[in-house]
Amino acid sequence: MSTWLSRLTTMLGGAKSAPTSERRAAPRYKVELGVTALAGTRALRGRCCDLSQTGMGLYLNAELEIGETVILQYELGDGSPPKKTPSVVRNRTGNRYGLQFEA
Repeated sequence: MSTWLSRLTTMLGGAKSAPTSERRAAPRYKVELGVTALAGTRALRGRCCDLSQTGMGLYLNAELEIGETVILQYELGDGSPPKKTPSVVRNRTGNRYGLQFEA
C-alpha cells in the first residue's frame, strides 16, 4: 500500500466503502475531498466521493470524455504535500466520473 493511502486509511479509521464486486483492483474508501481536474486549459472543481490506490470517484459539473486524460490535484488534509495525479476517465453516470490513476 502506498504511503499516502496508508495515511488516508489511518485518518479514516480504515472505513471502507460498501462491498464491491471482485473486479476492483483495490479497496475503495469513502472520502470527501475538494479536487481540481485539469483538462487541457480548463481547471474544473469537483468533489471526490471515494478513493483507492488505483482510482477515484469524482462528482464534477462539467463534461469530460471517456478515455480523456486529466490531472487531478487534491490534498489529503494530513499535512502532506498536495497530490498531482494523471488519471484517465473510465466511466460516467450523470455527474459522477470514475477515474483510473495512470502509472
